[in-house]
Amino acid sequence: MATAVAITRPAQTKSTRDYSAHILRRNFLQLLTDIDTATAAELELTWASEGLPGGMGDPAVSKYLRESEAAWDRVTDCLAATTAAATGVGNSCVLRKMTYCLRSVLSSESSGEFDREIAAARRLIAETCILPNASVADRDFFTVLQAVAARLDGLDSLDLYRSGAPDPQLNLH
Repeated sequence: MATAVAITRPAQTKSTRDYSAHILRRNFLQLLTDIDTATAAELELTWASEGLPGGMGDPAVSKYLRESEAAWDRVTDCLAATTAAATGVGNSCVLRKMTYCLRSVLSSESSGEFDREIAAARRLIAETCILPNASVADRDFFTVLQAVAARLDGLDSLDLYRSGAPDPQLNLH
């Protein structure tokens, strides 16, 4: 008499590309969170230094300055991880394109370049959101792209490129 044996199908594994897209999405969302934190820290630093005779060099501001620097360091680290994750997904992936746009925005070296890169990122968001044949996966990213647009507005509101020379009262040594 034969014994009944339960046959189970092996679990289907996701493709490497699916996993890479998941890692990219997770890193990208962390990058947005880190940008929020850095933007808030930069605003606190600006508010804390307003009206102080020493400006940014005032000892009362040192805590805010350290927090801001640490927040931007986290953005830099997360951006590097997100950029590395973006290399594992296809060229048509919206988050891959947006990662490179954010990298260009955050690495800009002048106010003109910063403005051009923000405009390019906003243009990518607009083009992606109006595509009539967007896939379900791309439509899922629309919410993320709206969050990116909000972060771009936050970055644009910061005075990251303060005019001229550094504050003379700021001791850099």
